Amino acid sequence: MDGPLDQSVSAASPPPPPPEVKVRTMRSDLESMAKSGGGLPRFQSVKVVGLAGGKTGGSSVATKNRLMITLITIVALIALCVVGYFAYTLFFAH
Repeated sequence: MDGPLDQSVSAASPPPPPPEVKVRTMRSDLESMAKSGGGLPRFQSVKVVGLAGGKTGGSSVATKNRLMITLITIVALIALCVVGYFAYTLFFAH
């Protein structure tokens, strides 16, 4: 049964079109590409306000976060113990 129907099924279909790709660039990249005539962008060092960048001032934030996590964990454990105690007395103590 090598009829025309079998040949059309086995024929390869063209590949689907590529998906749309959008590229987001920074203003400094666009300026660099314009200066270089459209070539690869040149990297620039940009100062960002508010970042510690390895200074010791960031350790206080880490200490505060660690303290907050520890406090929340202790409160959660106490609450779990209280709920467990009341559940035990409600269901198992006669």
